[in-house]
Amino acid sequence: MRSTEATTVASASAIERPRHALAAVVAVLPLSVYDPASGAAAGP
Repeated sequence: MRSTEATTVASASAIERPRHALAAVVAVLPLSVYDPASGAAAGP
């Protein structure tokens, strides 16, 4: 029973990690698109 719990926790954390990474990328994305030097969006 213990090994099943460990596997469940391991897979749950494996699912959580990419989600946190994705949230970090989404948070940084507007900063990389916005160019403070020109004061305007660098995108099209």
